[in-house]
Amino acid sequence: MYTTNDANYINQLKYGADEILKLVNILLRRNPQPVIIIQADEGPFPDRYRLDELTFDWREATDDEFRQKFGIPTAYYFPDRDYAALHPRITPVNTFRILFSKYFGADLPPLADKSYSITSDNDLYSLFEITDKFRTHDGDKLNP
Repeated sequence: MYTTNDANYINQLKYGADEILKLVNILLRRNPQPVIIIQADEGPFPDRYRLDELTFDWREATDDEFRQKFGIPTAYYFPDRDYAALHPRITPVNTFRILFSKYFGADLPPLADKSYSITSDNDLYSLFEITDKFRTHDGDKLNP
């Protein structure tokens, strides 16, 4: 049976969510309770990207295409339930800096919460900032 990429993505997301919930429930029953961080590295590529992967220019991507690819889900569980170090605009660069500072005594101050993208697959070392592509109407940020 053939389905669209969107349907495939949704089906995989549902399956993955069910499996993750099973694992999280097992982990939460342990003593002591663990730190749990669930974080994607990237979302699915937009349809326009799939038409010409090598020359797709990310500088010309729409805000929706950026959110689709880079607006990743992140979930944290800290057994002490102290989430003061987290904020709505946090980016993945600070996830493990917070974890290591909070639970292992590392002195890792947060880095700037910025996000970058390559310009195209033909130019992997030319980056440009995309942080503002994730601002919502109320100023919060989708987690890239």
